[in-house]
Amino acid sequence: MKKIPKGNAIAALNAEGDVEIKEAEWERLKQHGSEHYRTAGVQPIDLYRDTVPHESLSVFAVKALSDCIKYAHRQLTRGYLETDTEKMIHYLQLLKAAGKE
Repeated sequence: MKKIPKGNAIAALNAEGDVEIKEAEWERLKQHGSEHYRTAGVQPIDLYRDTVPHESLSVFAVKALSDCIKYAHRQLTRGYLETDTEKMIHYLQLLKAAGKE
């Protein structure tokens, strides 16, 4: 089992009191999602689950960075799409503007 932040609905406490994810339950739940979750390999949602954002990041920053990861992963697995590149650029421009405030 992998350690995750407290508050995850598919988690359990281990003997040390740390919250751990139930790997089999995670995989089972992913199978009921969109088709791309049923493919082999790591998906962006797996990365998000295993990443605790830096405390300096706002909810918006986490969302913008997560969407960039999603669109980059899509291109790695499906090929280049200009629309996905434009979406990543847009999110990064918004993130940069928000950082100046």
